[in-house]
Amino acid sequence: MKRFSLLVVLLMSVFSIHALYRIEGAINDVNPQSITVVDDYAFLPCNWELMIADISDIGNPQLLDVVSELYHGRAVIKDTLAYVSEYQSLKVVDVSDPLQPVLVAEIAIPAQILKFDVAEPYLYAFFSDDTMQVIDITEPANPQTVYSDQAPMLPSYITLAGNLMFISGGSDGYGNSSIKIIDVSDPSNPMIRYTYNTSNLATGITVDGNIAYIAARYAGMLIWDISNPNQPNQLGVFNPGRAIMDVSIQGSTACLANELNGILMVDISNPANPLEIGTCDTPGFAYHVALQGTLAYVCGNAGLQIVNVSDPLPSPNVIGSYYNEGDCYNSLALGTNSLYMINSWEGLKVLDISEPSLPVLQADYPDMGAYGIQVLNNKAYIANQFGSYDILDITDPANPQPLGSYSGMDGPISSAVVGTRAYVLDQFEGLSILNIADSANPTLLGTYSDIVSAYAIAIRGTHAYIIDRAVAFPKVKVINVANPSSPQYAGENYMPDEPNAIAILGNYAYIVSGGAGLEVYQIINYASLLLLESILPQPGSNLVYCFIEGGRLYASDDNLNNIYIYDLSDPSQPALVKTITTNFATYDMKLRNGLLYTANSYAGMHILDPDAPSGIEDPTHQPPLVALSNYPNPFNPSTTISYSIPEGGPVKLNIYNLKGQLIKVLINKEESSGDHSIMWDGRDRNGNIVAGGVYLYRLSTPGSSVSKKMLMMK
Repeated sequence: MKRFSLLVVLLMSVFSIHALYRIEGAINDVNPQSITVVDDYAFLPCNWELMIADISDIGNPQLLDVVSELYHGRAVIKDTLAYVSEYQSLKVVDVSDPLQPVLVAEIAIPAQILKFDVAEPYLYAFFSDDTMQVIDITEPANPQTVYSDQAPMLPSYITLAGNLMFISGGSDGYGNSSIKIIDVSDPSNPMIRYTYNTSNLATGITVDGNIAYIAARYAGMLIWDISNPNQPNQLGVFNPGRAIMDVSIQGSTACLANELNGILMVDISNPANPLEIGTCDTPGFAYHVALQGTLAYVCGNAGLQIVNVSDPLPSPNVIGSYYNEGDCYNSLALGTNSLYMINSWEGLKVLDISEPSLPVLQADYPDMGAYGIQVLNNKAYIANQFGSYDILDITDPANPQPLGSYSGMDGPISSAVVGTRAYVLDQFEGLSILNIADSANPTLLGTYSDIVSAYAIAIRGTHAYIIDRAVAFPKVKVINVANPSSPQYAGENYMPDEPNAIAILGNYAYIVSGGAGLEVYQIINYASLLLLESILPQPGSNLVYCFIEGGRLYASDDNLNNIYIYDLSDPSQPALVKTITTNFATYDMKLRNGLLYTANSYAGMHILDPDAPSGIEDPTHQPPLVALSNYPNPFNPSTTISYSIPEGGPVKLNIYNLKGQLIKVLINKEESSGDHSIMWDGRDRNGNIVAGGVYLYRLSTPGSSVSKKMLMMK
């Protein structure tokens, strides 16, 4: 069953010949179906609502809190007009000021629009009754249907370019798709000029002059000369072996939304030989992209990211890499000279890392369902989502051997091994404590099942700290495991945001999440967590993993592709000493001999030197700490925020909600050193009283940035 091979994997070619680009800013809470950028705004049509982001500050884009009936429905943006369809109505809205949309016209339509585009004065629409119609909307109050007939197919994508309309979608019930070019020079008589049958659904088409660039998913980007729309001539193909979902063109450069790997920048000056010139891995799946100037706007299921494609990153500290097309690495562990990593659902890969710049594949061990791994004393412990906890003998890393397995669980996802016990988290059944003294015969000692959605675990002495991501009520549950046969509930602590990981140092717990960032808690009597500080590294950050080693805390940000390193000399106040900006999101990492080994999902595995002179580093001497607090807290209707700064200079004090959205700028000016205070009256930047709930206030000076929480009571 085992497959063994020897493969020397040099640094991925992307690091030697391609530019790496940085994510400047992000918005998490949006999942748009397309994106259009107009001046300082990004228009993000979602399923049934048009959402708008202020992108004037690319480092801190803001999702505008616009509640308008005019924005309900599917939308197509043309310059400063939004065409919004809802049921049997099409609203034409002037969005030159998105905060104050103006209804220009409302057009009655015969049925629900499924897909449409506009080339004034005509609306080209595909309806729920399987018809295609062309409607003259010169007089919106009196729309005239100039064409109506059975649709040539139900399109998943439509775009207009001059006198041509491109549609793509499924053409039959057997998984076959097609792209059709329709001549609409006479809107009353659309004519199909060309049909291209393919097994790959086209999800994005951009036309530049007489050249069409087609995102044909697994077939790559197709480049067609459409001078003769009756018989397009294929000029070239760019197929990186990864799904291409969308394409945006600017001059001789194409920016591709590469489903699993973010964006690819491609030189198309020679259409017959398109060349990849740069990349940026963005979190989640990249579905849509808009290239504007030196910025690429990328959106998908992880929100919106703004990527600077003009300024390549310095060397992101990478000294070695391993990447195999299609593999996904989210968990890893270290042996003496070997690296063990879980390849998504396929099993275990073992790499020889005795020479970190040249990782060598030693073994490929199939273990279907493998999800999380730990390595201790020549044994690998694997949490298998198919219901087992597997133990391997890795005395010979090139030849892993099964020792034993406990299969009495439902869906294990993580574990903590301490001595002869394994504390295994099952996402459906809670905590199982196993006796692993006899590796060939692990046995169940006890269980604790009152956990809704187990996610991560840390052990401190006789207590287990378990992240329970129960919907709407995320918490950290504390379980006394002194008697493993009868674990006892010790307490629970509700979290303001969905937690992702937990690390413990002495009497302090460090929990990372999206909206709340890094939270520092003091552990009181084992069971209670007292929040001391909340640090959101950057607006749009989403922290997904953390660990502690050598008096430092390492936290990874999968929205901005950063790794933050905090000094814990004072464990109650982590001090940021370095930010490593990479080109990939990090979901697991381990430190060994001064090197950081990272699992980067579909971007592979990378070995970083965290002390290399790149990234953003604090000065060698740490500046005096900024003091920040507010009273009263909780409050209603107002609170006074007090702060002390050690040196004079520019100061910003902003209020954010837990989504990272800016609520109000309280201070943005030069301040002298010393003590200061300001009152916040609980109103947003528009003068409206905010809703009750938790808010973050963030003080930024040239030498530091500190965030804390406050609670507005209603």
